[in-house]
Amino acid sequence: MLAQQIVAGLMMGFSIHLIFSAIEMAGDIAGMQMGLGLANFFDPQNAGFTPPIAQLLSILVALLFVAMDLHLYMLAALADSFQSFPNSSAQLTAGAFLTVAEWGGSLFAYALQLWPPLIAALLTTNLALGILIRNVPC
Repeated sequence: MLAQQIVAGLMMGFSIHLIFSAIEMAGDIAGMQMGLGLANFFDPQNAGFTPPIAQLLSILVALLFVAMDLHLYMLAALADSFQSFPNSSAQLTAGAFLTVAEWGGSLFAYALQLWPPLIAALLTTNLALGILIRNVPC
């Protein structure tokens, strides 16, 4: 029963982590497009180096997560999980594990949906700077 509850909690934590990872991946892609591929900061949460745009987006999403009281909804979902996965000797089905695996597979799709507005803003900025550079006398 303990293993069943641990697996249910890990699945819930993994699904929340997918959202934050999708945001960070969108920041990685935007940072590479901005030319900040070599400007990396050490990220102790992921024990690796991340571009500054990815870290900025991660911090903003974490702040929005708390500001919109989504952490309370997460705790409510945790409390509801005890009704969905009651303490019993029944085994978890393979369908639950398959669902979490499919969420992991769609991480890249989420990142691709998040980064086009950033790329459009960067393209507009680059075009504006190009026009300014052409019009400034030497």
